[in-house]
Amino acid sequence: LLERLDGTVLLFHGRRWWSYAAGTGALVDPQPKELAELSRPLAELDTVDAAFVDANGVEWIVGRDLYGTSRSFVRERKPAIV
Repeated sequence: LLERLDGTVLLFHGRRWWSYAAGTGALVDPQPKELAELSRPLAELDTVDAAFVDANGVEWIVGRDLYGTSRSFVRERKPAIV
């Protein structure tokens, strides 16, 4: 599960993901989406092994490609405009 800072929770299985509302746990869309729909670089993953937000608010997705090579992707939190 990836508990994103935007209030959604992403559940991963293989090359697909589902989105849930963090506050209610309600499924946003019953149809799974391909990893590439979340981010084009994620298309190279065959499976997601871990997904988390670190203490600095950076989102991490770690997985493996078809050959078993480990890959990691990060999305840094954008600073707030004051």
